[in-house]
Amino acid sequence: MASGLGVIGPYVLKEKLDVALYGAVYSAVHKDNPQTVAIKMQEKRLMTPELLQRTKNEYEIGKQLHHLNILSYYEFIETAEHLAIVMEYCTGGTLYNYIRTQPSHRLTEDEAKVFFAQLVDAVSYCHSKGCMHGDIKLNNVLLHNGATKLMDFNMSKASSFSGERSTFCGTPLYIAPELVLLKKYGGKGADVWSLGVCLFVMVTGQFPFEAIGVALSGEYTIPGHVSPDCANLLAGMLKVDPDERLSIHEIQAHPWLVRKAAAM
Repeated sequence: MASGLGVIGPYVLKEKLDVALYGAVYSAVHKDNPQTVAIKMQEKRLMTPELLQRTKNEYEIGKQLHHLNILSYYEFIETAEHLAIVMEYCTGGTLYNYIRTQPSHRLTEDEAKVFFAQLVDAVSYCHSKGCMHGDIKLNNVLLHNGATKLMDFNMSKASSFSGERSTFCGTPLYIAPELVLLKKYGGKGADVWSLGVCLFVMVTGQFPFEAIGVALSGEYTIPGHVSPDCANLLAGMLKVDPDERLSIHEIQAHPWLVRKAAAM
């Protein structure tokens, strides 16, 4: 790397935005284009072959997904020392951090509906393209000009969903019970569970389950301020049995989201 923040390929690094696994995320500009991008850089010497492949997998899957509510992936750069993914630059930080800045660390249901509808649309699109995300969480959702941007596909699986998955992936407080039990599972249902956890945190400011083991019971407490429609939607998504969970299309057609669409 050059002095200061340095360069990677044709990009000049401007500001360190965040710490990433085995590296950092920077804002940057191309030497021939003033548009700001984000670059996630990772040090190869710190990574196992599996982690190197996950990074390449993230880019290969991300670059094939084109949706308003999915982060755009532009370019992959590999040097002797680094792997770098060049991505869309977002100005609003993560949805999780945004929620934490609100009164009571939660959103109003009206605001939650807007963000959640966008996130569900993004996941529905991923599933329509044969991709399960595998690590849906509020820290993997960025905000930019009022829109959500789903990111981080290094745990994702591209498949036709004709079979099942056995990989243990995701973030503990968001992962579905079938993963905890180390069962083979369908990727769509696991993503729906994680979406349910996201919605729960949006409208309550809390996680439904305080530990992985607690999720196996499927028992959680809904605060009194949550509307009956929203509580019903959460109940349909947070079913321990994946066969009983709502599908992504049933979520999109749920009265809680449909009323939002009609009111906007």
